[in-house]
Amino acid sequence: MKYKFSVLAVWLIAFNYACQHPVQNEIVPVSRYLIADTVCGLFFQDPVIEVIRNGQLYKIDPTQSQGAVILKNGHLFIVNPLNAGEMFIYNIQTKQMDEIQTRHPAYFSTDDAIKYADVLSQHLPLSFYHFYIDRYFHFTLEDNKVKLTRQNLRNTRRRINKAIQISENKYVTLGFFHAGLLGLCDKELNEMTFYGHYPIRVKIPSKSSEMEKIVVNFQGNIAWSDQHSKVVYGSTNYAYLSCYQFTGEKLKFQWEKHIIPPPATRIVDGFPVSDNTVAQGGFSDVAIAGDYVFACYTQRNVSDLISEFTHSILVYDMTGNLMATFQIDYPISNMMIDEEEGSVYGILRGEGERFPLIVRFQFNQI
Repeated sequence: MKYKFSVLAVWLIAFNYACQHPVQNEIVPVSRYLIADTVCGLFFQDPVIEVIRNGQLYKIDPTQSQGAVILKNGHLFIVNPLNAGEMFIYNIQTKQMDEIQTRHPAYFSTDDAIKYADVLSQHLPLSFYHFYIDRYFHFTLEDNKVKLTRQNLRNTRRRINKAIQISENKYVTLGFFHAGLLGLCDKELNEMTFYGHYPIRVKIPSKSSEMEKIVVNFQGNIAWSDQHSKVVYGSTNYAYLSCYQFTGEKLKFQWEKHIIPPPATRIVDGFPVSDNTVAQGGFSDVAIAGDYVFACYTQRNVSDLISEFTHSILVYDMTGNLMATFQIDYPISNMMIDEEEGSVYGILRGEGERFPLIVRFQFNQI
């Protein structure tokens, strides 16, 4: 009798976990557990800088800028977005770290060219977006010097949190919450077109200061595939993933995933507050490599039968079919995929740690 009860208890726990698993509406592949290896630390000279914007004090972590870490040709390029003259280059194969600290150009000055062109020339161009100052930055090689240029993406005095260049004059961005899920910025025509809707709807406040708070909280992450001309969006605070195709002129909806239903949400003192009696999820980052979408997902559970938080990397093909589920111990951001090596790289920010770490998860094959 005790044996039967134990079997029943185990079955109920497994059933409950399956019902709350982040892929409950899919054919679930066998889950694999991945262990993180520490690659290196991000030891910038100024790990956090305080700035005042619109009368408010902000603490800026350089590694939070999209593209602060770039994976290309077997090298990690770790750029300090607050001082583009400070860069680290990590060779994945040799595990050697090269440091570039020219201090020219410092704090995004475009008057001078960066030195060490011989180190960077085989890997350029590189680019990234820094949303605190609404600029898209490009590193290119000109006359054997590394040139830094920037593009202003500020639109109608509203902040763009994320942006990726997808053609000569077009950038895909996060939308402005009430305007759309994604924005397509045309710099030549100075126009912004919006596509899709956020997974939840709330009453829009009239005060611009309160709207700024909502924009920061109702955010997400985007990834772009040159090979497939597709952009993938993952919501930070809601378990929602979607994909759009760029036709050359506009974005066309392809597929979406509501992994768990969004909780009831309302605005309190300018911040979104969600029902905490139901399971909630969100994506810390998304990335595209080859024919696959990688999405780092965290779910907060409300059942006593399973852990309060579960973390995983979900892998989809470009048509939205779930191909793999990797269980991990903690979420990462700035996801980068090395297809040849069969690994996922990302930034881990430990509680109380002054410097974040770059970690690697080895998955070998999908």
